[in-house]
Amino acid sequence: MKRISALVLVILMLAAALPFTSNAVLTTGDIESKMDYYKDNVYQNGTYWCGGNVNASISYSACGRKYDCTCNVFAGGSQCHGFALCLANKVIGSYPAGSLASYYNGKHSNGWTCYTKSALGTGGICALGLQPGDIIRAADDSSFASGHTAIVWKVSGSTVYFAECWGSVYCKLNWGGFNYRSYSMSDICSRYAYVALWRNDSVISGGTASCRHSYVQKFETKHPHAGYMECSKCGDRYYNDTSTAVTGCVCCQGTHSYVTSYENSHPHAEVKTCSICGDIIYTGKNHKDPNCKYCNAVPSSLSIKIDKSSYSVGDTVIFYVSANNCTYSQIEVYRDGAVDKIIDSTGKSTAVFVTEETGSYYARLICSNENGTAAPVTSDHFTVSSVLAAVASDETHAYCLYLNPMQESSIHTFCSERGGSLARYDAAKALIDTLVSKYPEYRFAMTDAGGKLCYIGKGNSYGGFVLSLSLNGIITGSDTSRAHKYTVYPFSLPYNEARAFAKSLDMSLVSITDAKKNSAVAALVDKADLHGVFIGASDEKREGTWVWENGESFGYTNWNLAYTGYSDTSANYLYMYRDGTWIDSSLTPGKASGFVCEYYTPFEFSAVSGGYALTAYLDTLDTIVIPAEYNGKKVIAIGKNAFSGKNVKTVTVPASVTQIDENAFHGCSQFTIVCEKNSAAYDFALSQNIKYSIIMPFIDVPSGSWFADAVSFCYGRDIMSGTSQTAFSPSGNITRAMFVIILAKIAGADTSAYANASSFADVPTGTWYSAPVEWAYQNGYAAGSGAGFAPNAYLTREQLAVFLRSFTEHSGGDVSAQVDLSAYKDEDDIGAWARQGISWAVASGLISGTTPETVSPKMTATRAQAAVIIRNYLEK
Repeated sequence: MKRISALVLVILMLAAALPFTSNAVLTTGDIESKMDYYKDNVYQNGTYWCGGNVNASISYSACGRKYDCTCNVFAGGSQCHGFALCLANKVIGSYPAGSLASYYNGKHSNGWTCYTKSALGTGGICALGLQPGDIIRAADDSSFASGHTAIVWKVSGSTVYFAECWGSVYCKLNWGGFNYRSYSMSDICSRYAYVALWRNDSVISGGTASCRHSYVQKFETKHPHAGYMECSKCGDRYYNDTSTAVTGCVCCQGTHSYVTSYENSHPHAEVKTCSICGDIIYTGKNHKDPNCKYCNAVPSSLSIKIDKSSYSVGDTVIFYVSANNCTYSQIEVYRDGAVDKIIDSTGKSTAVFVTEETGSYYARLICSNENGTAAPVTSDHFTVSSVLAAVASDETHAYCLYLNPMQESSIHTFCSERGGSLARYDAAKALIDTLVSKYPEYRFAMTDAGGKLCYIGKGNSYGGFVLSLSLNGIITGSDTSRAHKYTVYPFSLPYNEARAFAKSLDMSLVSITDAKKNSAVAALVDKADLHGVFIGASDEKREGTWVWENGESFGYTNWNLAYTGYSDTSANYLYMYRDGTWIDSSLTPGKASGFVCEYYTPFEFSAVSGGYALTAYLDTLDTIVIPAEYNGKKVIAIGKNAFSGKNVKTVTVPASVTQIDENAFHGCSQFTIVCEKNSAAYDFALSQNIKYSIIMPFIDVPSGSWFADAVSFCYGRDIMSGTSQTAFSPSGNITRAMFVIILAKIAGADTSAYANASSFADVPTGTWYSAPVEWAYQNGYAAGSGAGFAPNAYLTREQLAVFLRSFTEHSGGDVSAQVDLSAYKDEDDIGAWARQGISWAVASGLISGTTPETVSPKMTATRAQAAVIIRNYLEK
């Protein structure tokens, strides 16, 4: 069918406002086809319907009026409900009662059948067997006062498609989903507790009856005399986008008889209506009605939104605001629970706020008119953080470089709030140049010798500024072991800045795990005469779950009892009073606060020629890692009694250490030195008969793996090496030639005398393995394999057992141990020549069954397995 013009639609929709019931029988296919027509020609997807919110104003409506006049409010139903009723009337000639009186489960109410979600079961609304033309109303309350209405367009399997008018303001037309959701009915079932269905079974038929239409061209009698085709048999009609001018019609001649009036619905728009044809003109004026509750109401539909949840100092936050019927509005911006700024937002849809300080923020929108003030609404919370990128210090000052390009007028306030000032470039030129050089693309603000603002740096972009903090008056202390050193800084840095400050100076905010440590830190805070300080714990990742800076959960708590019931999701940081009690605090401290840093130094060092010597171990931990450097120089020695009397289990010694006093570990027993091969620590462990573990370069030998210790054992004794500088290839197979070389290394044999001899045709002289193979053969440690030696053949488990037994026997070892091999189902797989070797290896604990019932003699041995067997062999 042809597209209907907007002018014709005016008459069409006005006529549709009258109730009409048809006795014609329609198939669901007929209904779907007719709805297809309306979708494509009348109620097109994405257009608007004027049955929407009467308070809305759409200046760009298709017909140039206040609303897009595709249809009118129908039969007492507006917005989505009126649209569904109107379309049902158009398509099937009938519609239900305009509204639902109340809920009756499974019973009729004003033409509707009502259900609960629970009554519908897991099948949901789809269990009702929806058909084209059905009207669904879904709601959250039993009176159905609030909810959504849509009419079924078509059904395809389990998918249901709707025609709906969506949105209370514009009432935009949508063909497809329900409430703009997916087409699956599960969304409706999961959201709405009450559902009502209307279906005109007397009209909708599944049969094939249809009228063979005989259409006649006709025209409306009322201006603009729209043309339509009407069936002379059944009265079916459709408009065909034609019209005619009638002689004598004044409206056809352009002469209208307008009467001015005001709409009943708020905001009572002034309209001019033609008394002849009903043409309407909106003048743009509104009238205040003293009896209208909306005219006398306070502002409504308040909202305030932001587009991000976190910002940096110096950023611009945009608040998006809206309110109906508002003559004055303001935004209160709160930081850490207190008002930070008030912004006049009257008549604005957006307002800007430039962040000048860190903290946890939110905003309240307050709107009023001549009738009063509406209840304020609150935005989502957002955080503002600074970027303390680097810190450098000398004996008198710490210089903090911030990557926050703040307005010049705000920098001095920012610095003074932290107990410092904008850095003077002439006071520490070299130090500041070092900081600035880390960011060559920026220039940074500071002051010159005369106190005037200047910019230092090679970049063209303004990157931030440098804060100067005086180090005079800081308090230091340590625990009884002297391993933990504490520094109390009287700077009012927010928590995240304090954490960055500590990290830049190779420290961390202090963690407290017992009452003794808590008292020691509190005494330092009291000595510094501070109200309180930040210590290193937060629950910012999960409210109520507190962890220290290293990620460990609390082992000690000392909460101030007055705050045990206090809950604030923006108070994520641990604050200690000078009496040692703690509270849950916000990001930004008060002016009298500071923070405590901790520096863990478990060693004492003394300067020696070429570096430092470790003179004492201060802590009580039994697993120790000695650093390779201290104060920028190498640690080259371990002094006398450095670990004396300590309960040591493992000590990792770096290769930088070249001297170890023979009494360095006096009184220590049963411990392991972890070191690199052929290092001073390695030699020391051998000479002192101390157990050692080699630091291996192999990335494919994970620490803790079943073969790691064995590989370390063989690698440290030069019995086995890697397949490359960084790989051991534990899963790789070992060849017969490789294993003979391992035997030579175990024996410490000099095989050079065998270099020019070979007893096997497949072992040419001059190869990397020819001399060890000849050495093993002539000493009875190894025999051939078939016609030759097969040096590149993979070593099997039975061959490995025979090699080791022969090596042991010809070296004078005991090979008398035997076991009964009949316990293994694969006993017959063992070669006759290998039975003694397998029996001895199993009895000696060198080889075990691959399962309780199999020994797998023909399985090839991996390098990892060979390392474990060699380690076990040598230790036994």
